[in-house]
Amino acid sequence: MALNVALHLGEVSYGKVGSPTRLDYTVIGSAVNKVSRLESMCDPHERRLLLSKAFAAAIPEDGPVLLPLGRQGLRSVLEPVNLFTVENLPEP
Repeated sequence: MALNVALHLGEVSYGKVGSPTRLDYTVIGSAVNKVSRLESMCDPHERRLLLSKAFAAAIPEDGPVLLPLGRQGLRSVLEPVNLFTVENLPEP
């Protein structure tokens, strides 16, 4: 079974959320929504790894070669995002 991974940088809120009878430790925020939507784009793009522009910009110059996949609209995200993947990603 293949694993899809999406990477994004952004601010989140985290902590215990819920009622006294059911508490979950979780993260929430627009960055969480965006990375979830990015991950859902892996299969349509036939890629196992997708990076947002924000994450790609944080990779050092001597890092992996990135392949731009263009600007994509994401469900429930107002602005389209620039997607990237790592060229020559090793197969599992």
